[in-house]
Amino acid sequence: MNPTIVTPLRDNDTLRLLPRRDGLVLTSRAGTFLVTQERDPVDHVLEPGGELRTAGRGVVVVWALSDGAIAVARAGDSPEAGSLGHPVGPARAA
Repeated sequence: MNPTIVTPLRDNDTLRLLPRRDGLVLTSRAGTFLVTQERDPVDHVLEPGGELRTAGRGVVVVWALSDGAIAVARAGDSPEAGSLGHPVGPARAA
């Protein structure tokens, strides 16, 4: 089973993630988030209960549009998938 990390974010906070090749599964536990990924031309809005699987590598940025909590889990379940990635944040948006 993949470990899941739940990160609380305040309105306008950002979370930067560097996923491994299998990507990540992001789930809004509470609040609304805008999710963008390097090389993905589409930005995604996650509302409470919403889930998004990212496509492999490429920096992922989660922007809190309200106070909430985002769950982050590794998408792949193969041993090569490694860790969840490298969370860097949360940081207060300027």
